[in-house]
Amino acid sequence: EPICCRLLPKKLSSGSLEIIPFAVPHDAASTVGYVFKSGGSKCTYLTDVGFVTDEVRQNIADADVVVLEANHDEDMLKRQLSADTQAEILGTRGHLSNVSAAWLLAHMERLPEEVFLAHLSQENNLPSLALQTVRGILDVNEVGADTKIYITSQENIVKNYD
Repeated sequence: EPICCRLLPKKLSSGSLEIIPFAVPHDAASTVGYVFKSGGSKCTYLTDVGFVTDEVRQNIADADVVVLEANHDEDMLKRQLSADTQAEILGTRGHLSNVSAAWLLAHMERLPEEVFLAHLSQENNLPSLALQTVRGILDVNEVGADTKIYITSQENIVKNYD
């Protein structure tokens, strides 16, 4: 367990808001995701994650809203980066691809009402490609038709691309 998860309380509370950190595999020390709960609603924030663990699945389950890393398109990444950098990003301590993010969602028992695709690489992804990949995998698996998907950006206000 990362040191941050040992040092932080298992649950932080402020009024009706509960914040629950959980460990995620990444190349940085003590990387965590967060669950926010308030008034019967749940939001999971999950970026900088190398692969989907059981703990990740447990913390994303039953979320009403998910902020989810869709860092890269694997084909773009393989065309543009060195083998060493590819291995780092594609490895178990790297980042989730568009496909990995989509499969995580597709295998949820209940999909969130809203998904915000986040932490998109500016060099190895496109907002339209992230949306197309995630929506395509959900559609093929006949799930998530009612899930709204948004693309986050550091430069622009989030708008609904779906």
